[in-house]
Amino acid sequence: MILTCPSCQSRFRIPDGSLGTEGRRVRCGDCRHVWHAMPELAAAFPDDPTADSADAAAPAEHSRFAAAPDSGTESAPVSDASAWAPRPRSQPEQKPASKGLAIGWGLLVLVIAGLAAAGWFARSEVVATVPESRQIYDSLGIPLAAEDPQLALHDVVSLRRTVDGEEQLQVQGLVTNEGAREVAVPEMRAVIRDTDGSELHSWTFRPENERLAPGDSTDFSTSTSNPPDEGSLALIFLAQE
Repeated sequence: MILTCPSCQSRFRIPDGSLGTEGRRVRCGDCRHVWHAMPELAAAFPDDPTADSADAAAPAEHSRFAAAPDSGTESAPVSDASAWAPRPRSQPEQKPASKGLAIGWGLLVLVIAGLAAAGWFARSEVVATVPESRQIYDSLGIPLAAEDPQLALHDVVSLRRTVDGEEQLQVQGLVTNEGAREVAVPEMRAVIRDTDGSELHSWTFRPENERLAPGDSTDFSTSTSNPPDEGSLALIFLAQE
């Protein structure tokens, strides 16, 4: 059934019987004109080829037509008549991939890359600030510069004496932090070697303080019994585990 707007002559195809027997108030989807359409007039063009082709070419026009039951007054409401013609199925909205998520991942990659670069190029500074990180670099096989000698020995004195019939060697002195950062004072080892460099006697000891701020010093005093009669004394800082 074809319905023609008397104002703009736009034509719409509607289901048979949708106007009822007494007609309905309808509204043109093009010009918004409202009139009382009678089924006899609409039935006069049941097989209009122009309307069919227009509907086929522009199916969206089906939903541009509105109608409502006639209440007998000119002020009767006009309701949507979208049920007269099938609406095209709405496709689920395709949401584009979140740009924010992609940007977030990109920033995370940049941060990780920056930290890795800093850990590589500033590894000496990292180890200087966190000495424990040296073990991590060593486990990864990353080369490190030799540690700067921050601890130095001063005023070292060795003295042999007999106590209760037993000869003893007593060694004392100062350990000074000559670096620019606070460091831990490691355990020390005293070694007596002969003229060929062979070790004759050794023992370990700890200085008084375990950590030293820049410029600070700590005392150490240690002794051993029955040392060799001859040999040279050397004091060594042991590597911290």
